[in-house]
Amino acid sequence: MKLRLAAPALLILLAGCSSAPEQDSTDLKVTSTEKPGVAEKTAADNEAIPDPGNFKPSAAFTLRWRRNIGNVGFSTDQSANPIVHPGQVRWRMKRDYGEMGNSILRPIMLDGSIYVANAKGKILRLKPDGGEQQWRVDSGITITGGLGGGHGLILAGGEKGEVLAYGEDGKLRWRTVVSSEVLGPPQIDGEVVVVRSGDGRIAGLNIADGKRRWLYEHSMPGLVVRSSAGVTIRGGTIFAGFAGGKLAAIDLASGNLKWEATLSEPRSN
Repeated sequence: MKLRLAAPALLILLAGCSSAPEQDSTDLKVTSTEKPGVAEKTAADNEAIPDPGNFKPSAAFTLRWRRNIGNVGFSTDQSANPIVHPGQVRWRMKRDYGEMGNSILRPIMLDGSIYVANAKGKILRLKPDGGEQQWRVDSGITITGGLGGGHGLILAGGEKGEVLAYGEDGKLRWRTVVSSEVLGPPQIDGEVVVVRSGDGRIAGLNIADGKRRWLYEHSMPGLVVRSSAGVTIRGGTIFAGFAGGKLAAIDLASGNLKWEATLSEPRSN
């Protein structure tokens, strides 16, 4: 009973302590000149907010041009020259070069030219400013992985494991075959061409002639989803994700496994 009576008394005591002494009504008036810091902060914040009217024409996501290769249109912003009007289409060309099939074929920018391909085996070199075709070659394979490039080579992979390397002049430099269908774009780093195939293997090829330098094999489950995932190369290490939530780090020079981590555990109902 004593505790029940003490609680209201304590609340009254605290309320009395927190109340401020009465002030004259004139002291409570606040004008904009008495708190200049607030006004200055607001002005500074407004200056930090970008003005949509000052949007630079050369900013990212500005459509420079588009060209349809089969049923897929590629667009990019590669020119250093600014566009007078943001969003202006510089040029557009539509031609039927065949279907992309079930693959995701990516264009690449290499030494001032754009290279595109389709599933029927056509590889084209285009000018970046106008999209004019500089040359076209028929690889003779069904392209399922590509394009990759670097060091003057344009790389494409096929459904039967073919790997083709073309020069910037459109001439075939070398051809080789890996263990199964190539789904991701081949990558070049230094003197090594890295190709990932659909059976979970990664091959390191010699950039000069395409001969195999090493082969990395990773176990695969009995049922996997077809994927165009390739590899990422940084600092002499190849990073590749595998079914079952695995991430592997592979040495670029030797193909040896550096480490492997489990990012997620597979689940089934």
